[in-house]
Amino acid sequence: MNTCEVAKGKTVTELIGANHGGNASVKLTVLQGLCLIGEEYKWSITCPACNKAIRTKKLVNYDFCEPVSQVGTDGKYIVRLIRQHCGAMHPDTWVWNVVPPIRIRGGDGITAFEHFLHQALKAGGLNGYIPKNLTQNEFCMRIANSLSWIRWSRMMNKRLNKLQRIEALREDTTHRIKRLLDNGMARIMSSDFAKVLERHTLYQAFNKLMLFFCEMGLYRYCPIFGLEGNEL
Repeated sequence: MNTCEVAKGKTVTELIGANHGGNASVKLTVLQGLCLIGEEYKWSITCPACNKAIRTKKLVNYDFCEPVSQVGTDGKYIVRLIRQHCGAMHPDTWVWNVVPPIRIRGGDGITAFEHFLHQALKAGGLNGYIPKNLTQNEFCMRIANSLSWIRWSRMMNKRLNKLQRIEALREDTTHRIKRLLDNGMARIMSSDFAKVLERHTLYQAFNKLMLFFCEMGLYRYCPIFGLEGNEL
């Protein structure tokens, strides 16, 4: 029998104290199984979207709360691994810090307004913290950060200078984000909001909050923070 299978579902006391007919080699095999299970657990990433373990071929450090830097090989490996998992297991729900970037290219159908709105929401969403529970504060704080980015960010001004209708685009985006705030707050205040959160762990709910800000266009149909039937 596989060494790990012998050990699974049993405590250390049960395994060591079990009657193996005085066979020391069996006990040794059981201990090896425990060690292998420990390594198996260590060499994995827990997907915050589904709580399933994603096996890795090496020991890596993954922080769900922070953007993943792809400067080094470990960051690229983590992103590729989690993207593959999401694509196979839950393609409709990404993990927020491995969402593929969106770039405007000719013929891709993304308008300058949609791209700019996405950039503003993402800038606001990344400026926050992991809450102990999801309330209006976590949502409103990120919306406020998005509005500040539109008004004050040097990066925003640099990008706007490459586009036409600069002031109109700025005003349209600000107006849309304020509508997102109104709809998001109405959703959070609704009686259904608490019921929806009951079906999620804190990490799962936080992941969808971050996806609201970081995934292109998700604000239109977010299952937690969007109000069904409201055109945004």
